[in-house]
Amino acid sequence: MAKIGRSRKRVFRAAHVPHILEPCGDHHVASASICPREAQPRLLRYLMAKIRIIFESGEPERTIEFAPGEAPFQHDGQPGSILDILLGHHIHLEHACGGNCACTTCHVIVKQGFDKLSEASEQEEDLLDRAPGLTPTSRLGCQAVVEDPNAEIVIVVPRFTINQVSESRGE
Repeated sequence: MAKIGRSRKRVFRAAHVPHILEPCGDHHVASASICPREAQPRLLRYLMAKIRIIFESGEPERTIEFAPGEAPFQHDGQPGSILDILLGHHIHLEHACGGNCACTTCHVIVKQGFDKLSEASEQEEDLLDRAPGLTPTSRLGCQAVVEDPNAEIVIVVPRFTINQVSESRGE
């Protein structure tokens, strides 16, 4: 009796296709392989972080997936900061000073993932003292850099900034 062979399902991986090569320094590697000389930068390009943005103004909630290793996304704020990421993905965040840590208009409240962000500088903390609606997890979007490539961050964009509060008093 003839033995009937069972076909195995093969999971596709770029490493199974030897003609898919990527440059890596002075040589090429298969897309799924990691070049030992550049292991960390290569790996970080493929890890995706996530930011969920909740707007107190009533705008629809948004979620962004991004590769932190590809920062900067825009030219405002620290490279890889919440402001940089949002502007690079066409989501407006007020930033009257151009992202130079000189105002509080990019104030956000971090609801999840606070520990995945860079530490606040003394200058940022001094400015935050003047932000309306300050909380223990408040940050300036221009200074809060996403440091963990697997971060899942949730932020709330407050309804009012110091510019809007000042403008409403003059009416």
